[in-house]
Amino acid sequence: MGANILSEIPKIPFIIYMTPCPSERPSFPPASSKMEKLNSKLYLENCYIMQENERLRKKAELLNQENQALLNELKKRLSSSAAAGNPISGASAAVKANKS
Repeated sequence: MGANILSEIPKIPFIIYMTPCPSERPSFPPASSKMEKLNSKLYLENCYIMQENERLRKKAELLNQENQALLNELKKRLSSSAAAGNPISGASAAVKANKS
Protein backbone atom coordinates (compact mmCIF):
# COMPACT_ATOMS: atom_id res chain seq x y z
CA MET A 1 0.00 0.00 0.00
CA GLY A 2 2.85 2.42 0.83
CA ALA A 3 4.48 1.81 -2.54
CA ASN A 4 1.26 2.87 -4.27
CA ILE A 5 1.33 6.21 -2.48
CA LEU A 6 4.93 6.81 -3.53
CA SER A 7 4.17 5.96 -7.14
CA GLU A 8 1.50 8.67 -7.18
CA ILE A 9 4.04 11.43 -6.51
CA PRO A 10 4.43 13.33 -9.79
CA LYS A 11 7.85 13.98 -11.27
CA ILE A 12 8.50 17.68 -11.69
CA PRO A 13 9.95 18.59 -15.09
CA PHE A 14 12.55 21.31 -15.07
CA ILE A 15 12.91 23.49 -18.13
CA ILE A 16 16.06 25.56 -18.23
CA TYR A 17 15.81 28.86 -20.02
CA MET A 18 19.16 30.43 -20.73
CA THR A 19 19.16 34.08 -21.65
CA PRO A 20 22.73 35.34 -21.54
CA CYS A 21 23.39 39.04 -21.37
CA PRO A 22 24.97 40.33 -24.55
CA SER A 23 28.51 41.61 -24.20
CA GLU A 24 27.42 45.00 -25.51
CA ARG A 25 24.33 46.89 -24.53
CA PRO A 26 21.79 47.41 -27.29
CA SER A 27 21.62 50.93 -28.66
CA PHE A 28 18.65 53.09 -27.77
CA PRO A 29 17.45 56.42 -29.06
CA PRO A 30 19.15 59.45 -27.47
CA ALA A 31 17.89 60.22 -23.99
CA SER A 32 18.89 62.39 -21.08
CA SER A 33 22.03 61.47 -19.17
CA LYS A 34 19.98 60.70 -16.06
CA MET A 35 17.76 58.30 -17.99
CA GLU A 36 20.78 56.61 -19.60
CA LYS A 37 22.35 56.01 -16.19
CA LEU A 38 19.12 54.59 -14.83
CA ASN A 39 18.69 52.42 -17.90
CA SER A 40 22.25 51.10 -17.59
CA LYS A 41 21.76 50.37 -13.91
CA LEU A 42 18.52 48.49 -14.55
CA TYR A 43 20.07 46.60 -17.45
CA LEU A 44 22.95 45.38 -15.26
CA GLU A 45 20.55 44.43 -12.47
CA ASN A 46 18.50 42.45 -14.96
CA CYS A 47 21.62 40.62 -16.20
CA TYR A 48 22.56 39.76 -12.62
CA ILE A 49 19.04 38.50 -11.87
CA MET A 50 19.05 36.32 -15.01
CA GLN A 51 22.43 34.81 -14.06
CA GLU A 52 21.26 34.14 -10.51
CA ASN A 53 18.03 32.62 -11.85
CA GLU A 54 20.03 30.27 -14.07
CA ARG A 55 22.24 29.24 -11.13
CA LEU A 56 19.18 28.51 -8.99
CA ARG A 57 17.50 26.54 -11.80
CA LYS A 58 20.57 24.32 -12.11
CA LYS A 59 20.66 23.81 -8.34
CA ALA A 60 16.94 22.95 -8.31
CA GLU A 61 17.47 20.46 -11.12
CA LEU A 62 20.26 18.73 -9.18
CA LEU A 63 18.12 18.62 -6.05
CA ASN A 64 15.26 17.15 -8.05
CA GLN A 65 17.54 14.44 -9.46
CA GLU A 66 18.77 13.62 -5.96
CA ASN A 67 15.19 13.51 -4.69
CA GLN A 68 14.18 11.13 -7.50
CA ALA A 69 17.14 8.84 -6.72
CA LEU A 70 16.22 8.76 -3.03
CA LEU A 71 12.57 8.13 -3.87
CA ASN A 72 13.55 5.23 -6.14
CA GLU A 73 15.74 3.78 -3.39
CA LEU A 74 12.87 4.07 -0.90
CA LYS A 75 10.47 2.39 -3.34
CA LYS A 76 13.00 -0.40 -3.87
CA ARG A 77 13.39 -0.94 -0.12
CA LEU A 78 9.65 -0.90 0.46
CA SER A 79 8.97 -3.36 -2.36
CA SER A 80 11.72 -5.74 -1.20
CA SER A 81 10.47 -5.65 2.39
CA ALA A 82 6.88 -6.17 1.20
CA ALA A 83 8.02 -9.15 -0.86
CA ALA A 84 9.60 -10.58 2.29
CA GLY A 85 6.18 -10.31 3.95
CA ASN A 86 7.13 -7.68 6.53
CA PRO A 87 6.40 -4.21 5.10
CA ILE A 88 6.21 -2.34 8.40
CA SER A 89 9.53 -3.47 9.88
CA GLY A 90 11.26 -3.00 6.52
CA ALA A 91 10.06 0.58 6.24
CA SER A 92 10.93 1.37 9.84
CA ALA A 93 14.36 -0.21 9.38
CA ALA A 94 14.97 2.07 6.39
CA VAL A 95 13.96 5.08 8.49
CA LYS A 96 16.22 3.97 11.37
CA ALA A 97 19.13 3.44 8.96
CA ASN A 98 18.74 6.97 7.64
CA LYS A 99 18.66 8.46 11.14
CA SER A 100 22.01 6.99 12.16
